[in-house]
Amino acid sequence: MSSTYTKLVLEETREDGIQIFTQFQLISEEEFQPGNKIEGFKPLTERKLIYYVKLHGLKERGENLEQLIDLIKVRDQRRQEGDNTILTLQSGLKAGLDEDCIRQFCQDNELDPEAIITRSDLRRVVLKRRNMNANQYGVGLRLLRIPI
Repeated sequence: MSSTYTKLVLEETREDGIQIFTQFQLISEEEFQPGNKIEGFKPLTERKLIYYVKLHGLKERGENLEQLIDLIKVRDQRRQEGDNTILTLQSGLKAGLDEDCIRQFCQDNELDPEAIITRSDLRRVVLKRRNMNANQYGVGLRLLRIPI
């Protein structure tokens, strides 16, 4: 049994920014058809309406629209809470990073090691010098859950 999807069709964009799309899921099954001169399998296709919901880069696909909207709101709220997490020198040490390494990172990125910063603001700083930070500090940034 295989499954493919038709092209997305935008139905609406809600006030809270959620985009709702519809598409069809095409499920193909091969079924034995007795009585044919040449015995074998004949593909059958079933069409099922699917909703596709997007919000700030998050995506969900499913059959129940209300559940999808609730799920994407929860995921977006969790992500925002994670982005607003406050990071300090102590949180870096708690994550297992070396203090000298943290201070060198701050010096390379023109940050104050004693200051506090949110995870999203730190990610913006890191992305300004993406290649240097990825090569030198990629492992440590992953420990802090900052994707490069």
